[in-house]
Amino acid sequence: IYADRKCVYLSRPNDDNSPQIDAVDKETEAVLARFSDQFVLRMHPRQKDLRVGAMAPDLSRSSWELMCIDEITEDHVLVGEFSTAQVIPKFIFDKEPWIIFFYPIYREDFAVSQTAVDKMVEDLRNSYRRPEKVVTVYRLEDLDAAVKQVQQAAMAESAKG
Repeated sequence: IYADRKCVYLSRPNDDNSPQIDAVDKETEAVLARFSDQFVLRMHPRQKDLRVGAMAPDLSRSSWELMCIDEITEDHVLVGEFSTAQVIPKFIFDKEPWIIFFYPIYREDFAVSQTAVDKMVEDLRNSYRRPEKVVTVYRLEDLDAAVKQVQQAAMAESAKG
């Protein structure tokens, strides 16, 4: 499925069972559902069930690291709040897929140190040969436009060969 759909939504479980985080999850997933026919849904291993529009669920039991070796290319777009799965292609395999982080949307409800996450994202961006391939979305209302813009850029890059 990764050959046919170049966008991958890397979900995360709400281990805190926080209603505020659940609400933001639903809002971000509603935006991503608009593009769902172009996405693969890769659920977090601790997540039991999730459906987002027409996203094709990755039902394989393969580890993400193995998927990155064989399936994930520099034309892929990895979308998620903030996941180590988004950085594995670069830091383990030196592949540079497009990445869209939207963790700042959760800032008010998220307990982790945002400064540390910001630094990790900036380090990742600085490690890319083309830093513009690492995008951070700060507001929910900007997520739709970011996905469209990155998809168009990825398709144009892919068409060049």
